[in-house]
Amino acid sequence: GIEVGGLRIEREMAHLPTAIVIDNGTDQMRVGTSGSTEPSLICKNRGRVVSWADMEAIWSYVFNRHVKTPSCESPVLLTEFPLTTQSDREKTCRMMFEGLGVPALYMAPQSLLALLSSGRVTGCVVDCGYDVTHTVPVFEGHCLPHAVRQLGLGGQDVTAHLALLLKESGAQFSSATQEHDTVTIIKEQMCYVSTDPSSETATTIIGSTDADYQLPDGQMLRVGSERFRAPEILFSPQTVRMVTQGIPSLLVSSVLESDADLWQLLLDNAVLAGGSSLLPGMGHRLREEASALAPPGCRVGQVPVMDTAWLGGSLLSSLSIFGDILLQWKSQSELMRTALYPTSPPHHVHKYFSRLSRECIVIRPLDRSTGNHC
Repeated sequence: GIEVGGLRIEREMAHLPTAIVIDNGTDQMRVGTSGSTEPSLICKNRGRVVSWADMEAIWSYVFNRHVKTPSCESPVLLTEFPLTTQSDREKTCRMMFEGLGVPALYMAPQSLLALLSSGRVTGCVVDCGYDVTHTVPVFEGHCLPHAVRQLGLGGQDVTAHLALLLKESGAQFSSATQEHDTVTIIKEQMCYVSTDPSSETATTIIGSTDADYQLPDGQMLRVGSERFRAPEILFSPQTVRMVTQGIPSLLVSSVLESDADLWQLLLDNAVLAGGSSLLPGMGHRLREEASALAPPGCRVGQVPVMDTAWLGGSLLSSLSIFGDILLQWKSQSELMRTALYPTSPPHHVHKYFSRLSRECIVIRPLDRSTGNHC
């Protein structure tokens, strides 16, 4: 078994060749094999494909130089963005089957896999990605596409806003590359989400939130209120002149688009995913503000942070049921007929997820004092 999200998950191993799990993130690509607890390759990537020729070259490199397994021998689990178009899905299938010759393919929504990696099959995923944030309700492994909401802000926007704030405070950088690299490090190491930004802004007058960062040339850069003002755009998009709702409103809006009987269940199982979700204080602030916006009697539960969908893909592809949900290549006409579902996976995938927590995986809390199962 493997431990994910503080849980011990015992799983059936599939009687299949080891699957290759590819998480095509917007900023990074993560690659590894089924059953592993972490990817063996992480590289820079643009998840939304602009050049399919370049994408095929990258995937070919993954098989030929890194995985060192012929693509014709390994089934592939490939993550996809919420609301991926049928056209993009068709191009992906053709490239995997015709270009790379993979024997079988399953395309899984990133949000669903992030939820699965937390030991859940029902919940609402707040996926704070590199360039966009999605809220995706999931019921028994079935994403509810009509309730998906999107905020056109992500980690790169937090970085850009932090750079602007630092330069307004007098920071100078020798080049655009140094600016991007330095500001990204400052964001990852020093930024946080404030529980009360208006009160904390007043506190910075006496410098209690200030911290120093040493630039490559040895100079010290003082970082004060910028540490929490930069991530604030995810909660208050009007800060950057966007007329849209922040992530707490986005979460509640998604949940309210689902059946009323599911509201509390989805809010109880909200999960944060994506790189920006790692900012300290993100889960607490989201829980408090979303609870205040929720219908009477509803409240958001503790919000775990599952940074990567890759682990969920590794877990799913290691289960014996994985062989039943792979899309087997037989002909292009059959591919068009069976593989390219417009909004959701085939019914048997939904049926599988409805059984998942009862039959395929056994989830038990760990006793941290002994390391044994409770």
